Amino acid sequence: MQKFVYQPKRMPVAKAIAVATGLMLAPNAFAYLDPGTGSIIIQGLIAGIAMVGVTARMYWHKLQSMFGAGGAAEDKTALSVEQASESAEDAPTPK
Repeated sequence: MQKFVYQPKRMPVAKAIAVATGLMLAPNAFAYLDPGTGSIIIQGLIAGIAMVGVTARMYWHKLQSMFGAGGAAEDKTALSVEQASESAEDAPTPK
């Protein structure tokens, strides 16, 4: 006879299976979805797509460097730092 061992990693999977089974076996609800509900669903989908786009835009250089195309972006950054240090040296000093 095997002894029961608590495995916390498998518990969320078991809960998900129980919820999915309960939803599949639920009787018909005969619910009414008015046009406002459909509008909110569409608005949520559009917001989700916009969120993915904004997140990708924020991390674009990191994504490029992960796939090997980030060399040009790093060179531009290094060049701008060099130019900034040269322009700081050429600036007149206050008296």
